[in-house]
Amino acid sequence: MLCEKCKLNKAVGFETIVEEDELKKVNLCTNCLNEQKKKAGNINITDFFDAKKSKKEEIIYCGFCNTSSKDFFETSYLGCEQCYDTFSDILDSVLINLHNSKRHTGKYVELSSIDKNVNKELVKLARKLDELVEQDNYLEAGKVKKQINELKEKLL
Repeated sequence: MLCEKCKLNKAVGFETIVEEDELKKVNLCTNCLNEQKKKAGNINITDFFDAKKSKKEEIIYCGFCNTSSKDFFETSYLGCEQCYDTFSDILDSVLINLHNSKRHTGKYVELSSIDKNVNKELVKLARKLDELVEQDNYLEAGKVKKQINELKEKLL
Protein backbone atom coordinates (compact mmCIF):
# COMPACT_ATOMS: atom_id res chain seq x y z
CA MET A 1 0.00 0.00 0.00
CA LEU A 2 1.33 3.46 -0.90
CA CYS A 3 1.61 6.42 1.44
CA GLU A 4 -1.61 8.42 1.21
CA LYS A 5 0.24 11.71 1.65
CA CYS A 6 3.22 11.63 -0.74
CA LYS A 7 1.95 8.72 -2.86
CA LEU A 8 5.57 7.70 -3.51
CA ASN A 9 6.73 5.33 -0.79
CA LYS A 10 5.37 2.21 0.83
CA ALA A 11 3.15 2.95 3.86
CA VAL A 12 4.59 1.55 7.08
CA GLY A 13 2.22 3.05 9.64
CA PHE A 14 -0.76 5.28 10.00
CA GLU A 15 -1.96 8.43 11.69
CA THR A 16 -5.48 8.71 13.02
CA ILE A 17 -7.09 12.06 12.30
CA VAL A 18 -10.52 13.54 12.94
CA GLU A 19 -12.16 14.71 9.75
CA GLU A 20 -15.74 15.99 9.73
CA ASP A 21 -16.45 14.37 13.13
CA GLU A 22 -15.19 10.98 11.92
CA LEU A 23 -11.99 9.12 12.74
CA LYS A 24 -9.93 8.39 9.66
CA LYS A 25 -6.73 6.37 9.31
CA VAL A 26 -4.18 7.85 6.94
CA ASN A 27 -1.49 5.37 5.87
CA LEU A 28 1.93 7.01 5.81
CA CYS A 29 5.50 6.15 4.83
CA THR A 30 8.42 6.58 7.22
CA ASN A 31 9.27 10.07 5.92
CA CYS A 32 5.71 11.36 6.21
CA LEU A 33 5.28 9.80 9.66
CA ASN A 34 8.44 11.54 10.86
CA GLU A 35 7.24 14.81 9.33
CA GLN A 36 3.92 14.49 11.18
CA LYS A 37 5.74 13.77 14.45
CA LYS A 38 7.79 16.95 14.01
CA LYS A 39 4.63 18.98 13.35
CA ALA A 40 3.01 17.59 16.49
CA GLY A 41 5.69 19.22 18.59
CA ASN A 42 7.69 17.89 21.47
CA ILE A 43 5.07 16.48 23.79
CA ASN A 44 6.73 14.59 26.58
CA ILE A 45 4.28 11.92 27.67
CA THR A 46 6.33 11.25 30.80
CA ASP A 47 5.06 14.59 32.14
CA PHE A 48 1.68 12.89 32.47
CA PHE A 49 2.90 9.53 33.71
CA ASP A 50 2.24 8.54 37.30
CA ALA A 51 5.29 9.75 39.23
CA LYS A 52 4.85 6.87 41.69
CA LYS A 53 5.83 4.37 39.02
CA SER A 54 9.52 3.88 38.56
CA LYS A 55 10.90 4.78 35.16
CA LYS A 56 13.33 1.91 35.68
CA GLU A 57 10.54 -0.64 35.20
CA GLU A 58 11.18 -3.35 32.67
CA ILE A 59 10.69 -2.32 29.08
CA ILE A 60 7.52 -3.73 27.54
CA TYR A 61 7.26 -4.57 23.83
CA CYS A 62 4.19 -4.81 21.64
CA GLY A 63 4.06 -8.34 20.22
CA PHE A 64 2.66 -7.07 16.93
CA CYS A 65 4.78 -4.06 15.91
CA ASN A 66 7.65 -4.35 18.42
CA THR A 67 7.16 -0.78 19.74
CA SER A 68 8.61 -0.54 23.24
CA SER A 69 7.42 1.37 26.28
CA LYS A 70 10.69 3.30 25.99
CA ASP A 71 9.74 4.32 22.42
CA PHE A 72 6.35 5.48 23.69
CA PHE A 73 7.92 7.60 26.44
CA GLU A 74 10.37 9.18 24.01
CA THR A 75 8.00 9.91 21.11
CA SER A 76 4.49 9.87 22.65
CA TYR A 77 3.44 7.65 19.73
CA LEU A 78 2.16 4.10 19.67
CA GLY A 79 3.05 1.83 16.78
CA CYS A 80 -0.22 0.00 16.10
CA GLU A 81 -3.69 -0.79 17.40
CA GLN A 82 -2.34 -3.67 19.51
CA CYS A 83 -0.17 -1.19 21.44
CA TYR A 84 -3.29 0.12 23.20
CA ASP A 85 -3.76 -3.29 24.82
CA THR A 86 -0.06 -3.85 25.45
CA PHE A 87 0.44 -0.46 27.12
CA SER A 88 -3.00 -0.17 28.73
CA ASP A 89 -1.59 0.27 32.26
CA ILE A 90 0.67 3.08 31.10
CA LEU A 91 -2.12 4.73 29.11
CA ASP A 92 -4.50 4.49 32.09
CA SER A 93 -1.94 6.30 34.22
CA VAL A 94 -1.48 9.01 31.58
CA LEU A 95 -5.25 9.52 31.22
CA ILE A 96 -5.77 9.69 34.98
CA ASN A 97 -3.13 12.40 35.22
CA LEU A 98 -4.48 14.31 32.23
CA HIS A 99 -8.23 13.98 32.81
CA ASN A 100 -8.58 12.69 36.39
CA SER A 101 -10.28 9.70 34.78
CA LYS A 102 -9.41 6.70 32.61
CA ARG A 103 -11.80 8.11 30.03
CA HIS A 104 -10.61 10.78 27.59
CA THR A 105 -13.02 13.69 27.85
CA GLY A 106 -11.48 16.13 25.43
CA LYS A 107 -12.00 19.86 25.69
CA TYR A 108 -15.35 21.15 26.80
CA VAL A 109 -17.00 24.28 28.03
CA GLU A 110 -18.24 24.17 31.62
CA LEU A 111 -22.02 23.83 31.46
CA SER A 112 -24.55 25.25 33.86
CA SER A 113 -26.53 22.73 35.91
CA ILE A 114 -29.53 23.26 33.60
CA ASP A 115 -27.39 22.59 30.53
CA LYS A 116 -25.93 19.49 32.21
CA ASN A 117 -29.44 18.13 32.77
CA VAL A 118 -30.37 18.84 29.15
CA ASN A 119 -27.16 17.12 28.03
CA LYS A 120 -27.98 14.04 30.14
CA GLU A 121 -31.44 13.95 28.59
CA LEU A 122 -29.93 14.25 25.11
CA VAL A 123 -27.67 11.25 25.80
CA LYS A 124 -30.66 9.19 27.01
CA LEU A 125 -32.72 10.17 23.98
CA ALA A 126 -29.85 9.40 21.59
CA ARG A 127 -29.56 5.89 23.05
CA LYS A 128 -33.31 5.45 22.80
CA LEU A 129 -33.20 6.64 19.18
CA ASP A 130 -30.51 4.08 18.34
CA GLU A 131 -32.57 1.29 19.92
CA LEU A 132 -35.71 2.32 18.04
CA VAL A 133 -33.87 2.42 14.72
CA GLU A 134 -32.38 -1.03 15.39
CA GLN A 135 -35.93 -2.28 16.03
CA ASP A 136 -37.10 -0.63 12.76
CA ASN A 137 -39.58 1.46 14.78
CA TYR A 138 -39.19 4.55 12.63
CA LEU A 139 -42.41 6.25 13.77
CA GLU A 140 -41.27 6.37 17.40
CA ALA A 141 -37.70 7.15 16.27
CA GLY A 142 -39.03 10.22 14.45
CA LYS A 143 -40.75 11.41 17.64
CA VAL A 144 -37.56 10.94 19.65
CA LYS A 145 -35.55 12.75 16.97
CA LYS A 146 -37.98 15.67 17.25
CA GLN A 147 -37.46 15.73 21.05
CA ILE A 148 -33.70 15.73 20.53
CA ASN A 149 -33.91 18.68 18.14
CA GLU A 150 -36.11 20.62 20.59
CA LEU A 151 -33.61 20.03 23.41
CA LYS A 152 -30.72 21.09 21.18
CA GLU A 153 -32.55 24.35 20.50
CA LYS A 154 -32.70 24.96 24.27
CA LEU A 155 -28.92 24.70 24.47
CA LEU A 156 -28.45 27.32 21.78
